[in-house]
Amino acid sequence: MKKLLLILFVNISLLAASFDCTHATTNVEKMICADKELSQFDEKLNRVYTSFYLLTKEIKTDQRAWIKKRNTCQDTNCIKEAYTKRVEELTTSLANQKTFPKLYLDAMKEAQEHMEIVWNPIIFSEQERIDAGLKFKDDLFRFKNIQFKPPLIENVQYNDPRLKEILGVCYFYRFDLEIGEFDHPKYIEDGKKYWVEDERKPLRDINVSVWKTTAKNKEWLFIKPTTSGSAYLVDTALCKQERLKNNLVDALNYDRERVKRSQSGLYHAGIISYKEQEYVFDLIWDQNHKVYFELYKILSRTSSEDPTIRFTGVWQAIIPFKKIEKSQTQQGEK
Repeated sequence: MKKLLLILFVNISLLAASFDCTHATTNVEKMICADKELSQFDEKLNRVYTSFYLLTKEIKTDQRAWIKKRNTCQDTNCIKEAYTKRVEELTTSLANQKTFPKLYLDAMKEAQEHMEIVWNPIIFSEQERIDAGLKFKDDLFRFKNIQFKPPLIENVQYNDPRLKEILGVCYFYRFDLEIGEFDHPKYIEDGKKYWVEDERKPLRDINVSVWKTTAKNKEWLFIKPTTSGSAYLVDTALCKQERLKNNLVDALNYDRERVKRSQSGLYHAGIISYKEQEYVFDLIWDQNHKVYFELYKILSRTSSEDPTIRFTGVWQAIIPFKKIEKSQTQQGEK
């Protein structure tokens, strides 16, 4: 009976690690299978690794490199240290990934499976922009140093009382309505053109989302229609004033340091924290052709003629993917 129990114990320990101990080949693998604590380290790492919704090529490559380095260990202390560091690294990346909207994760998966990075020589003629994009891409696809900031309120109709409470008196600016410009713009005293009270029409999608962010030591509200139309930055201090003109056009023209309009087209934009700074992060996704991951500074100057300092005017980094159609000849060679 004792012999049988010993055999059962040995068999259980052989299956304790994340890999099949009956096929252990390296000294390190054999050490893990023979040591209960090391086996638990291995199982913990495996649980974290398999918990990712999206295991990118970069994470898989890092894991293979880590295993190769782990297998150079000569003692249990070295193995424990290797597992501790890797578990900590992957746990942080997993926590960051959980802040990513599913739409972004699906776009990243599509980009890696069916697309390649392409640099337009006209737009990306500056090598520093390409370098910045590649550097950001390395962190993005490792979920390293990046967290999506949760909105204060998300995808609600403009008449939602919670939205009114968040925006304060700025609610009456009606950020759900669009503003036009004259084809032949007029100019104000400093020589810059200004916004006009064109016919303010409701957007097709009038739902909005709001984030709180910081830039240049000031707190802002980032207000964006859910899918289309212009986004805005508004100084939170302005929204706490008791009296405020209920005219967004006037605010854009004369309070341009406190109310700023973005370029339109930030369809899936949000606020992220990247390396302890906050940015506007936007996704442009055409499932059949292109995917763009764009990182913008919160406040950026584009043109001296703009009525505002557009906060999405300058790329901090951009990663363009394009679907590559393989020729029939290439497919036949496979």
